[in-house]
Formats: sequence, C-alpha cells, structure tokens
Amino acid sequence: MSSTEQFSGDDDFRSMKANYVKNQADSALKSGNARDAYIKYTECLNLVPPKYEQLHVIYSNRSLAYAKARKFELALTDAEKACELRPGWHKAWWRKAAALKALRRYNEALEALRTSYSLVSEKGSSNEE
Repeated sequence: MSSTEQFSGDDDFRSMKANYVKNQADSALKSGNARDAYIKYTECLNLVPPKYEQLHVIYSNRSLAYAKARKFELALTDAEKACELRPGWHKAWWRKAAALKALRRYNEALEALRTSYSLVSEKGSSNEE
C-alpha cells in the first residue's frame, strides 16, 4: 500500500488517524529509524479494524522494522501473522525466512524461502503489494 492510499472509512477519525500513523511508520522505516517505525506500526495496529484488508502489510512492515532493530523473535512473530493473514503473499514468507535466518534456524528459513520463491514462480513477476 502506498503512502497515498487511504484506509477505508476515512470519514471516521480513527481511520484517518490510522492512515496518518501508518504513513509516519513508513517514513520512519524508510529513513532507517526502526524503533520509531515499529512503535508507529503498533499504534496503527491498535487503530485499524481486525478485518482490515491490508493488515498483512502492516504486520509485514512491522516485522521488517523489528528485524532492523535486531528484535528477531518479534520479527518472526509478525512475519508469521502476515503469513497467516495472507498465505499466498510471497513477501510475508520472505520476512519469515529472514527472521528465521537471523535466529539461526536455517532449515526453517530455507523452507520459508522456498515457499516465497514458489509463490513468486506461480505468479510470474506480478507482485500483490
């Protein structure tokens, strides 16, 4: 989801705030401030509805922020949540593989990487997000 996309229901203050906070988190992550990013993604997760269609992206991005902050167990937890929410999304499996590798769980990392690769191969060069 790009920073210009909005959460559904922008008339609602909570949705507007969630969108604003996600944009802050995205900016923090892009500028290399992992701590601010995972804090803001957490705030965003507390604001969006549980059935929000892009929830997997927020978990995936927070997983990346945790990984950059060297909080690999938390990165893995969020990557697994992203995989659960969108099992056909290769990026979630990539995040899981990266977290597992950082935790030196190489066999599991290889399996997650294979899943990510197979999802990309199935879809060609298309990218869901």
